[in-house]
Amino acid sequence: MLQLSSNLKAGARLSPPSRPQSLFGGSDMSDERKHTHQQPPDLDLLYQLLTEKYTASTVDRHVESVTRYAVYLETRGGLPLSHLTAAVRLLEVVISRYLGGQACWLPVLLRIIAVSGRALLLEKASDPLTHGAAVPSYLTTVALPLELGTAKSGIERRPLDEEAYHAIWRLYASLALSPGGETPDGKKALKRAQAFQAFEKTDVIQWASRELDRQAPRCVLTEVLEVLRALSTSKVFCQRMTEGDVLQKLLVLIRDMCEAGSTEGVAQIALEATWNVIVLEEQAASKVLSESASLHSIKGILHRLRELKGSPAKVFRNEILLIALLVAKMRADKVAQSSLVSLLLNMLVDGLPFEASEEELKKETHDLIWLIVIECSGACAHFPSTRQHLTEALSSLIAKGTAPGAAWACLSGLLSSNCELQASMKSLVGEALKQLASGHTDIERVLTFLSAVGKARPEDLTSRDSEILDTLTTTLATCTGELDERDMRCSTIALFVVSCVCSDNTAMKNHFRHLGGLQIISAMLK
Repeated sequence: MLQLSSNLKAGARLSPPSRPQSLFGGSDMSDERKHTHQQPPDLDLLYQLLTEKYTASTVDRHVESVTRYAVYLETRGGLPLSHLTAAVRLLEVVISRYLGGQACWLPVLLRIIAVSGRALLLEKASDPLTHGAAVPSYLTTVALPLELGTAKSGIERRPLDEEAYHAIWRLYASLALSPGGETPDGKKALKRAQAFQAFEKTDVIQWASRELDRQAPRCVLTEVLEVLRALSTSKVFCQRMTEGDVLQKLLVLIRDMCEAGSTEGVAQIALEATWNVIVLEEQAASKVLSESASLHSIKGILHRLRELKGSPAKVFRNEILLIALLVAKMRADKVAQSSLVSLLLNMLVDGLPFEASEEELKKETHDLIWLIVIECSGACAHFPSTRQHLTEALSSLIAKGTAPGAAWACLSGLLSSNCELQASMKSLVGEALKQLASGHTDIERVLTFLSAVGKARPEDLTSRDSEILDTLTTTLATCTGELDERDMRCSTIALFVVSCVCSDNTAMKNHFRHLGGLQIISAMLK
């Protein structure tokens, strides 16, 4: 092995020394093997060996020397932080030659990346201050193979590269997931918080976004998602995910997994990462999720989950419904404009299959769907096709007797938005009166619907002749004596509906007086 001088001028000739000097502190090759496990290498000398033009053809010798360094790191149980600056220079050469077509560098590259994934070791307490600035450079250098296939690299990806991608993302996942601080054998290591600070100075979110774009093998994809799930616990990275297109790509991935019949593994990790971003960046996330591409993915997921059986898939569906509810609360107009509301209404009308043991899960699912529909009902009034579908679906559910009070709340939302009343609304007034007479469990919402009708089209109330006053008077009669807050609200709404019916209608006023309505009101005021 040639002895290289650090101040050697370019172009000068070298004279071979009398005995080859070892990179690992020995005097010959046998000593090199013997001390590999004990003494640190001279990384500057190793770098010179790799870059000196007079030794450029000795590739096997270069690979062997770097392999010894990898073996040394493996015996240490990690990559010392104090090595990072020199290791970055070394890896730049190794990766450059690998990308240039020298596949013989791949095994040693994988070994170095793998061992650094065990731990970034601290030899001194001051190492994070002294050498911590080199961590982002190391993470960025390791990521160079991830540039393959981009316009920046100009090099197409090869099947062989998947091993490198897997190793790189396994390294990132290890640093992002491990609490750090100390290795299993008691050595001091970089802490997770310090690793996060290093990741902040890299383009890791952009790298992950590119990996989500391609059809990566499951092993690589899993590591990428583990990194995103870990980083999504930090507000800094959540902000970057909302500024890019990572959230949309996660939804596309979840949709693809559901279409393949899987709601576990990759799909579950992607969903957890999505939820973390929503929790920490609600406003920005809602804006991204309300875009047409995101709503299309959500609709695709829910459509596929209608067909999947088993409680895990149904729990997964409820998680997606929660996301849809969040978007509906923030951007009801966007959801109403999409066909998502129509899909949810079809799910209600057609029914969803549940086992007898899934009664609680069934209630949760129906409650979530109704909450979304209620949030969007007012906005649906501005889109004729959605409005018509909503009215028809609600009428069908009410006629079947399967509609909860939420259906009346949806109808009230339509009416309060001054939409053009459908002919079916007149028949719904009659249905509302029947439910009041039969003691509907959600009397307040039924009365609110009648109140909305009174505001929008009072003639639809008076056309019921005396039937409506008969029913309302009976309802008011139950709201006397000690009233709780709910009874007070119901009686107030009922009185408003009475006023709508009797306004400018002498016959109705006389009928209400004949029914004892004035005495009932007097009793309520006492």
